[in-house]
Amino acid sequence: MGANPGRRDAWPRPRRARFVWVRAVGKQHPRPGLVIAWRRHGTSWEALVTYLDDSKRDPQLVQRWVDARQMSPVWADPNETGW
Repeated sequence: MGANPGRRDAWPRPRRARFVWVRAVGKQHPRPGLVIAWRRHGTSWEALVTYLDDSKRDPQLVQRWVDARQMSPVWADPNETGW
């Protein structure tokens, strides 16, 4: 498969967004995250998300359960050639 796949060779578009913006608490900027898993929590959903917390001097990789209302999906098309 080449750098610009044809329609027949194109990868399928993901059904779910795996990349998200995680809204931080307070006035901190949102952080890009990767969804690892989903679970139901009462009447809402939570995602196990990994993201980089760079709010302190030493950035830390964080993995935690985040309420779905604290995230915004980032849709990525693997067929785009923006690189």
